[in-house]
Amino acid sequence: FRDNLLYGAENVSPHELREVAELLGFSRKHSDIDELLATAIDLSGSGLSGGERQRIAIGRAILRGKTTVILDEPTAALDESTARRMVEWLARNIRCLIIVTHDEQLKSQYGVVVELGNRQSASPPLHAHTVDNPPHPTATGLPG
Repeated sequence: FRDNLLYGAENVSPHELREVAELLGFSRKHSDIDELLATAIDLSGSGLSGGERQRIAIGRAILRGKTTVILDEPTAALDESTARRMVEWLARNIRCLIIVTHDEQLKSQYGVVVELGNRQSASPPLHAHTVDNPPHPTATGLPG
C-alpha cells in the first residue's frame, strides 16, 4: 500500500504519508495506518473497492505536490465525513482544483460552477456562475 501511494512522489516523510492516509479516511489511528501501509496490494489492485482506488489516486496527487488537480466525481464512493474533509483540504491546498460532479452540495460550495446544457433540450449549452465566498487557498500544508 505504501509503494502504491508513493508512486511518483519524492521526498515524502513518514509523517506526511500517515497524514495523507488519515485525510483520505483509510484509518483513524497511527497504528492502524502503519499496518495498512505495510499491506501488500497486487498489481491489478484486486481486493480494493472503487472508492479505495480513487482515494489512492488522490493521495498520489497530494504527495506529488501537484498544483493542478482534475477530479471526476471524487466523492461518489465516499462517506459524507471523509468526502467533506477531503474536499475541504483540497480546496484550501490545491492551487487549481477542477471537480467534475453531479453533487449539488459540492457544486454550491466552491468557486465557479460551469454547467453544460443538454443537447437534446432547449436549455442553453453553457451556464457559468460564481459561488459566494468560496474557500481561499492557503499554504497550510498537510492537515494536522
